[in-house]
Amino acid sequence: MNGLFQTARELTVTALPVEFEALAPPPLLNPGEHLEHCQALRQAIFADLAPRSAIEWLLAIDVAELSWEIRRYRLLPQASGDLSPKGD
Repeated sequence: MNGLFQTARELTVTALPVEFEALAPPPLLNPGEHLEHCQALRQAIFADLAPRSAIEWLLAIDVAELSWEIRRYRLLPQASGDLSPKGD
C-alpha cells in the first residue's frame, strides 16, 4: 500500500493545463513520503476524472490534494507508534 500502485488498464495521461499550475504547487512532503507517489496519485485521479472545464480542474486538483492528505493521516499512526492513552 505504500508503494506505487499498479493498474490493470493504462491510464490516460491528462496533463494539468499551464493556467492551473499555480493552483497545484508541488506538495510539501513529510519524511518517508515520495514525490513520485504523490504525482502518481494525482495523475491517476486526473486521468480518472478527465477534467475539461475550469471548475472540473479545480475540483480534480482538490480531490488529488485531499486524497494525499487522507493517505498521510491514515499512515500517521504507523509512523508515530501507538498514540492511544495508556490505562489509568
